[in-house]
Amino acid sequence: QPMVLTTVTSAITNVTGGGATYTIVFDGEITDQGGNMTTTTFTAPVAGNYLFNTQIMLLGLTAAMNDCRLVVDTDNRDYGGRLVNIGAIRDSNNQASITTSVIADMDASDTATVTLRIAGDANTADINGGSGALTWLSVGLLA
Repeated sequence: QPMVLTTVTSAITNVTGGGATYTIVFDGEITDQGGNMTTTTFTAPVAGNYLFNTQIMLLGLTAAMNDCRLVVDTDNRDYGGRLVNIGAIRDSNNQASITTSVIADMDASDTATVTLRIAGDANTADINGGSGALTWLSVGLLA
């Protein structure tokens, strides 16, 4: 049964903030039962319903960053959440984390990526990584 747990191992700097969409690179494989994950793309080995959970720790946020979108993009559809005015919810260190959980229907050989888009300022927002698994993705086949 396919199951993935992967992290971002070090900060990825200046990827969004000015409206750029960034495909997150998960380079810290913890487990990849079935070998279905590259650093950016999960490929469904069989048709079914897959559970995606992800947490992204953001650094370098500014008050002007007002729109954040974290999306699981699949061949069948895009799933995601939107935080309006993420700059207002950042902490005193200019950071915040966002999460999303989705059940995605996927056909065999369909692919999925995780993308992040923040608008409102310059592309100075960072994705935090490291040994504490601050940014991670898990994927598993439900049925």
